[in-house]
Amino acid sequence: MKITFLGGVDEVGGKHILVDCGIHPSPKARGGLAGDQLPHLDVIEKLDAILVTHVHTDHTGALEFVAGQFPGVPVYATDLTIALMRVLHQDARRISKAASR
Repeated sequence: MKITFLGGVDEVGGKHILVDCGIHPSPKARGGLAGDQLPHLDVIEKLDAILVTHVHTDHTGALEFVAGQFPGVPVYATDLTIALMRVLHQDARRISKAASR
């Protein structure tokens, strides 16, 4: 990936945008999330927005966790991505709940 900044990136207060917040696949996870699957949020000092590119779990699986750590931060995605995320995350919660019984 190549990112090119146009304008005064370090000159005028830039925005801090997180692009995607998925989970990392892990063989340790059984019936829930293992700690090594979550994003390393300790490196984020400030967050102005979250941009979701698409619905796959490796791009959205930790969205609820990240949004909980940064309440009030807006999440931007297409309407279809948001609709699919709702279904995917609801299903993931259901599977996790069933596996923990």
